[in-house]
Amino acid sequence: MHSPIYWHPKLYEFAMKKLYGSFFETRYSHLSKFIPEGCQLLELCMADLYFYEHYLKNKNIKYSCADANPVFVNAAQEKKIDSFVIDIIKDEIPKSDYILIQCGIMYVIPHHIEVIKKLLNSTNKQLIISENTQNVSNSSNKLISSIGAFMSKANAGQSKIKFNKQTLKEAFSGFEKNIVQWIEPSDSRETIIVLKK
Repeated sequence: MHSPIYWHPKLYEFAMKKLYGSFFETRYSHLSKFIPEGCQLLELCMADLYFYEHYLKNKNIKYSCADANPVFVNAAQEKKIDSFVIDIIKDEIPKSDYILIQCGIMYVIPHHIEVIKKLLNSTNKQLIISENTQNVSNSSNKLISSIGAFMSKANAGQSKIKFNKQTLKEAFSGFEKNIVQWIEPSDSRETIIVLKK
């Protein structure tokens, strides 16, 4: 990973807390409402496991997770969590009742349509996607803009394009029949999209 923020889960958590500020917990509290008690969930791009450990662990779900970053995967495996490295463009997505991906679709542009279709095909019940539509790289706060720039450093082959509300709607224009809910919480920087086959 190019950015040092991806070198350790704690560095990532620190960066996310600085980036999101007062919106940090609300991004997770909104998402947790869409994960039923006792369900089977595959979380893609799970990063530091903050969502699982603080919002999902007590829901008694059958949880597995995957990330492109081996550092995050190794950290999860050390906690005895079912985790594996994945390239969501190239690799097969395991079947699961619910699949969740946070801030991962923007990194696979221009393959996002193909990836969304693949994720839908692998979910038995619902696909839950959360994407940031506010680019903090341009923040007037120098620390936040610096962290945002670090977070935006894509790996070789990854897209550097970021969504705004309009481009996100355009990206999902071909999935209107699959969209169950489209939520833009006023106290969050992210849009939550719930889809089914």
